[in-house]
Amino acid sequence: MELYHCPFSRKEVSRSDAEQLAIIGTGIQARTQLEAAIAIRDIKRVLVYSRNDINRKKFSEEMSEKLDMDVIPMDSPKKCVEKADIIICATNSRSPVIDADWLKPGVHINTVGPKSMKGHELPIEVAGKSSVITTDSLEQLCAYSTPHFLANTPYEQNIVQLSDIITGKTPGRTSINDITLFCSWAFLALKWLLQMRL
Repeated sequence: MELYHCPFSRKEVSRSDAEQLAIIGTGIQARTQLEAAIAIRDIKRVLVYSRNDINRKKFSEEMSEKLDMDVIPMDSPKKCVEKADIIICATNSRSPVIDADWLKPGVHINTVGPKSMKGHELPIEVAGKSSVITTDSLEQLCAYSTPHFLANTPYEQNIVQLSDIITGKTPGRTSINDITLFCSWAFLALKWLLQMRL
């Protein structure tokens, strides 16, 4: 259940002054992730993108009403993420849905969709731009039969366990300009509270 850890990871690693959130994807995960983000950060603007125009308009209308705030549908992923303080990728895409060059300094990215070597919703270059790369469980990350998308890359050794940041064993975000990445494998609700401190 992805919702358990993601809120914690956003609290542990995202900037405390984050106001603009971008979400790629419009499924159940996108909805729960957005609700959790709103609960722990003072988000003032939400942008959403999905390749399916009908889905993103429906998501925008339903979540705007549910959250009592404007959730704005965008017609391109670049427009959606380029000014975001927090980006949530919650798709089933096995090819990258954003470009690393679109990321602004200080952004926090959550990936809850595919993250295997055979297919991943984020480009590997995002890890290359990230000062902090964290996950909910290093053991779980390495336990899958198909290696994760950062396996055998220069960035694999940079992945740290979220709990180590929470306990102070490992530093999280050290600058407002740090780009931080959280790779979610399980437990979404706990993640949200923890991530916000990164």
